[in-house]
Amino acid sequence: MENEPLIDDALKSELSALYRAPGRHYHNLAHIEAMLALAGDYRELLGDPEAIEAAIWFHDAVYDSKAKDNEAQSAALAEKKLAGRANPSRLNRIS
Repeated sequence: MENEPLIDDALKSELSALYRAPGRHYHNLAHIEAMLALAGDYRELLGDPEAIEAAIWFHDAVYDSKAKDNEAQSAALAEKKLAGRANPSRLNRIS
């Protein structure tokens, strides 16, 4: 499974739905798209652009305005969804 893309179309669709959820004011899909565009502008300078893209997609995937551990939950979601797609070292950098 490590040869498949980190963020395939199905996962992109799933994550997009999370970022479109009601109550997302800043960490929404427009924010993700802006960050992906910026990363794209510097792609040739990035050591692992696919990992950067994955980190962008997951950085605030879990959002609960009352929770204080959104980032930790987002990292755990990345680890779960990307298991088998990235080796442990790469996965650690992403999450």
